[in-house]
Amino acid sequence: MTDHNPTLNHALWSMAFAKRQLEGYLNGFEGDAWVAQPSEGANHALWQVGHLAIAYNFFASKFGNIEPLEDKWNSLFGMGTEPNPDINAYPPPAEALEVMWAQRQKLVDNMSAVPAEELDTEWQTEGFIKTPAQMMSFAPIHDATHAGQLAMIRKHLKMERVFG
Repeated sequence: MTDHNPTLNHALWSMAFAKRQLEGYLNGFEGDAWVAQPSEGANHALWQVGHLAIAYNFFASKFGNIEPLEDKWNSLFGMGTEPNPDINAYPPPAEALEVMWAQRQKLVDNMSAVPAEELDTEWQTEGFIKTPAQMMSFAPIHDATHAGQLAMIRKHLKMERVFG
């Protein structure tokens, strides 16, 4: 971590903590557990992994150039998509996890490259996140939202309780 940029330091700490949570909550899913839904229409673990992959890709793109994921990722995991209980409708979980973690690392790398003097520079965007500092704050909140959903799935499946 850098000692000259408190905003980045806090963001990287939050991202590291959120990563530990996600790793713990995703540990132990096998077979059809990946698409188990605690209630009809609820997000399942595999959908969340793919969704996080495209979210990380989008978040990273706000900080700098990054190659977008293939269109299939948005059509399967984008905002407004409905989780499909058929595991065969998705990439294998190992592939989805690999893509998610790679996109997450790109986000952390791009966040780390933002000069301190640009943290509050407003982006030309219509979204609710207007600055690099706001994105740095939002990314771990988004992780926590999905970590909470994964915790509920684990409880539904009577899997071991975990905490970061």
